Amino acid sequence: MDRMAAVFLVILIVFAALILGGVFSGPIAAFIRRRLPGFSYEGETFLLAGLYTLAALVIGLLVMYLLAKP
Repeated sequence: MDRMAAVFLVILIVFAALILGGVFSGPIAAFIRRRLPGFSYEGETFLLAGLYTLAALVIGLLVMYLLAKP
């Protein structure tokens, strides 16, 4: 597998995990609260923070690719 394809695959997996974590925050929080009653999980906050981090990573990779290309 090409390196660029591997990077895109990892980004896609992280993106899917963030989306699913934000969409299914209710069932995830209910599952965790059974074991940790004081646990707090805000799906929207997790989703936005993760997407901002992922966007920064993608933009950084894009800039590095453009600067490294001859």
